[in-house]
Amino acid sequence: MKIFNCLSPLFFNEIMKKITITITQKDVDNYNKRYFDLHPKAKKKRIDGPYHPTLNWYMTANNLAVNNKKQDWKDFILYILASNNLLDMGIKKCKVEYRTFLKARRKRDVDNITPKFIFDGLVEGNFIVADDIEHVVSLTTCGGYDAENP
Repeated sequence: MKIFNCLSPLFFNEIMKKITITITQKDVDNYNKRYFDLHPKAKKKRIDGPYHPTLNWYMTANNLAVNNKKQDWKDFILYILASNNLLDMGIKKCKVEYRTFLKARRKRDVDNITPKFIFDGLVEGNFIVADDIEHVVSLTTCGGYDAENP
């Protein structure tokens, strides 16, 4: 299970609206089913699980693999936004808290958890206007364990 929180200012003061997007294995399964329905000759799932590729994978994969995975995640995030009626929100400033829950208690580096490809989908779906430091004023990443709902 992955929880993505975006806190967006309603006014120019300190009032913030909290929007939580949770991505579960059920979302992944529904997305892949929809993908195979649209592309019956396809054999490979586009998204394997509800967790973003790690920074280690990103740094060592070839450019073609990175571009393909980036496109897959962008399309998946557009599906998630549409499923939750969150397209075209046009959030201009926000603080993002990105939480990843893994099923195994293996030791993980927090700096290896990144929402890089997720942001591309958020911008493409106009959930946020841009993913630069003017619009996303802070990004907090954290991880945890949840054997039942990773």
